[in-house]
Amino acid sequence: MLETDPPTATVQRDGRDLGDTPVPLLIPRGERWTIDVVKAGYVTRTVTVVGGQPSLTLHLVPSPSRGESRRQPVAIPQPQSLTPTPQPLAPGPARPRGRAYSPDLDDPWANRR
Repeated sequence: MLETDPPTATVQRDGRDLGDTPVPLLIPRGERWTIDVVKAGYVTRTVTVVGGQPSLTLHLVPSPSRGESRRQPVAIPQPQSLTPTPQPLAPGPARPRGRAYSPDLDDPWANRR
C-alpha cells in the first residue's frame, strides 16, 4: 500500500497510471519497481519500491520557486535486521556462592495439599 501526505497523488510506472493514493501496489516479492508520484503544486517524487515491503507513506514537498529542480529522486532503503550489542553488566555487590537461605522467605506452597 502506498500513501502520500497530502493524499490523492497520482502514481505512475513507466508512464502508465497506477491510480491515485492511497493505492495498493501488487509487486511480486523481490521485484523492484521505480515509480513516480505526481501531484500538482508538489515536487514529483521518484522512488524504488520492493515487493514484500510493508506499506509506505511519502511526504510530498511543495514545489520550489522557479529555477530549482522539480524532481527529487529517492531510494527507499531495505529493512535491515539489527543485531543487539551486548552491554556489560554493571558492577554490583558480591553474591554469595552456593545455596543462600533467608529466614524471611516463605514457601507459599509448603502447607498446601
